[in-house]
Amino acid sequence: MATALTQPRQMVSNEIRLTATPQTIAFKYIEGREVHSTFPGGRAMFTATDGRKLFLNGDNASELEHGLLDAEVRAGEPCNVSRVQHTRGGGFSIRVERITPEPAPPASAHSWQGNAPAVVPGGWTSSNQTQANTPAPPPVELPEMPNAMAEAFFAAIDAIRHAQEYARKSGAGLTFSEESVRAAAISIYIQNAKGGR
Repeated sequence: MATALTQPRQMVSNEIRLTATPQTIAFKYIEGREVHSTFPGGRAMFTATDGRKLFLNGDNASELEHGLLDAEVRAGEPCNVSRVQHTRGGGFSIRVERITPEPAPPASAHSWQGNAPAVVPGGWTSSNQTQANTPAPPPVELPEMPNAMAEAFFAAIDAIRHAQEYARKSGAGLTFSEESVRAAAISIYIQNAKGGR
């Protein structure tokens, strides 16, 4: 995969080196930024929120971007990233795991019972209560926002449908799978996130 470079690449002092042991990293952006490189296929830099840098060649950079999307990791969210070495043919792949937050422990019955307001006849609360018993406000209804990933899937479905029809008319005998739609949608999403570049 890698070829001999004319000049050795300089190490960055705060560079992230992926290993088989997962590292917790929060990326500023879910897409890498292309950097100058003599690697075939290019090279991309990913910046963590703590300022560290991760450099990957084109294939591995694309794999990390897809892994972040598949795991539904957003910019700034921590995730576990590791390097999985291939046993045959050399090379490695990138594994991304979303970190799910620990659920908050349920409130103890004792923690609230002592603070319950004393209700006196007439329906008002006792004067020594610090907060009045007021009903919770109704939930706020937010306007429905367009989902960028859903729009990417719609575009992918339309594109695959047209490609399937073209293949049928030209006698190519191609059949696209659900995986084809997913891969196309992720590619469209990434391109849209990069501003259509």
